[in-house]
Amino acid sequence: MKQKHTDFKGFTLLEVVITLILMSIIGSLSGLGLIQIVDGFLLSKYNTETAQKSQMAMTRLIKEIQSIEYIFTDEPPTQTFIKYLRDDGTADFHKISFSAGEITIDNNILINSVNDFNMTYYEKFDQVTADGNFSPSATMIELKLKLDSGSGISSEFKTFVFLRGLI
Repeated sequence: MKQKHTDFKGFTLLEVVITLILMSIIGSLSGLGLIQIVDGFLLSKYNTETAQKSQMAMTRLIKEIQSIEYIFTDEPPTQTFIKYLRDDGTADFHKISFSAGEITIDNNILINSVNDFNMTYYEKFDQVTADGNFSPSATMIELKLKLDSGSGISSEFKTFVFLRGLI
C-alpha cells in the first residue's frame, strides 16, 4: 500500500522561481544605486579639480595684475590681452593673453581647457570703460574665467582686481 507523506520538507519549484526573480530585481536595483553613487563621486571629483585649477589661475592673475606699474598701449590692451611692466624694478615687459583655450603669462601656459576668458576694465566700481576696453582712467579689472570640467559641465569664476600701481 501507498503511504501518504504529511510532513513536507523543502521548497516547491514555484517558491524557488519566485525567490530567484525577487533576488534578481533587488540585485538590479542595487546595481543602479551603486552606479548613481559612482557617478556622483566622479562629478564631485571633476568639479573639485576644476575649482582648484581655476583658483590657482585666478590667484596668479590677481597677483600679476596687482603688480602692474605701467600698461603698454603700443599693443592696445583688449579683453583678452594686456602687456605691462611689473613693479619689481626690472624693465622687462609681461603679457597676459587668451587664445586657443589657454591663458598664458609671457607665453607660458597658466591654465588650459578654458571656454572663455574676459578682462573688463572699470573706471569706478560701477562704471565700465567704453566698450569694456582699457582706458588710461581704468582703476580696476573684472576677470571672468569659464572652464570645462572633465564631467562636461562649465564653471564660471569672476573677481575684481584693483590696479594698485596705476592709481
